[in-house]
Order: sequence, then structure tokens, then C-alpha cells
Amino acid sequence: MITAEELEKLNELKEKGVITEEEFNQKREEYLNDIDSQIAKYSDENIDIVFTVKNNILFNIKIENKSNTDIEIDWNKTSFIENKIMNGNFMYNGIAPINRNNKRPPEIIPTECSINKNIVPTINLIDWENIKVLSEGEIGIYLIYKINEIEKRIKLLINHKNKIEESSDEFSVSEWVMIVLSILAVILIVRGLIVVPGYLFGCFVPASLFAFVAKLLLSICKDKEVGIIELLFGICFGGFFALLTLLGLLGVNLWFFI
Repeated sequence: MITAEELEKLNELKEKGVITEEEFNQKREEYLNDIDSQIAKYSDENIDIVFTVKNNILFNIKIENKSNTDIEIDWNKTSFIENKIMNGNFMYNGIAPINRNNKRPPEIIPTECSINKNIVPTINLIDWENIKVLSEGEIGIYLIYKINEIEKRIKLLINHKNKIEESSDEFSVSEWVMIVLSILAVILIVRGLIVVPGYLFGCFVPASLFAFVAKLLLSICKDKEVGIIELLFGICFGGFFALLTLLGLLGVNLWFFI
């Protein structure tokens, strides 16, 4: 993967005539494809960094110390990059919103250890229950750390696009199947109530209730809204069990008749 620093160096080489415009554009395209993936990585002999967007409102950063000495992360100098603007620092778990302007203690990563934490741009955090959505465009982190008393700077960028799930008004094939079966179930219920009301109604009510509750629980687990499809699903299952009961009764009556 090509980092932002490497791309800047390649640009300098292009201006000096060391590499051609075509070679630079090819590397730049690779870089843009990398940041479009909503993940940025950096690696050298001392450190591994993985930086990702999470839920459109925060970042997750994983830092591994591969060196034989401690690494010190300076969260006071580390900045949020928002479309080429250094736009404040980051908040993370353990810092109260009221203390957003206070100095952060340095974070030490011992040798062969790592950290994994969620961080939020300070400007986006009202409180921990109210965080603004990350802006679209080229956003990232300018990470400052020390190793062997030498300050290092790493810039990681992501070409962020807010992912919004589009709801479709059209029914899927499975939903159409449930609707058709539900209509048939309703017809069956009306006919059954005339033929064998006691047996059919006694079977339909618990079966339909059970199916509807099961579908309701499934929808809650999947964070979906409960609507007409869930109701029709319950009716369909109730009608199905009622149909089995009706066929069973007709079979028994036919057996006795024969």
C-alpha cells in the first residue's frame, strides 16, 4: 500500500524528472483506490497501524509496537484531518466531554504490545450519546509518536463516503410469495369457519399467534421494523397449520365414511 508520505515523495521525484507523469499517475491511482476502501494502513520496522472508519461517526485505530523499546503516542499533537484542514484533536474513552480542552496524558505502548481504541474528532462530539456523522471527503489522522526520544509523524487518509442504506418500496420475491400464501390462507379461513369452525379456529389462533411472535422476535433481533409483511407472515403460517388440520379432519371423516 502507498502512504500519503510516499505519494508526496513520488510527487517530488516527478517534479525533479526522476519519474514520469504516467508513473506518478499510476501510483496516485493505487493510492486513491486504497483510501476508497475506508481503511488506511502503515507499516515499518517499528510499528504497524490500521486506521478505519466505524459506523460513519468514529474511527478505530490499532497500533502495534514491533520495536524493542516503548512507543509514546502524543494525543495532544495528533490531529484530525478533514479535507486538507487540521481540525482539532481526538476524544476517546476515559475523557469526559467537559474536559475536551484539557491535555491528554501520553499513551505508552510497550515493546511487542498493541492498542485498539475508538477515537472521535473532538469537533464532532457533543457528548458520548450524541456524536455527529463524519463529513464526506478525504479525512484521516496525523499521528504523532515518539520512539527512542525521536518524534515521528504519520499521516493516514481515507476517502470517506457516508453509507446510507436505500429502502426499496418494491417487494422481494419471498415477500410476494408470503402475500399470495396469506391471501390463500384468508380464503381457507373463511371457508373453514363455515365447514368446521370449532376445529379450524382452535388451530388457527395459536398457530398464527406463535408464527407472528416468532417473526416479531426475529425482526427485533435483526433491527427491522415490524409491519404488514410480518403480520402477513403470521397469517400465512396460521393458515398453513389450519390447512393441515382441515385436511386431517377431512381424511378422518373420509376414513370413517369408507
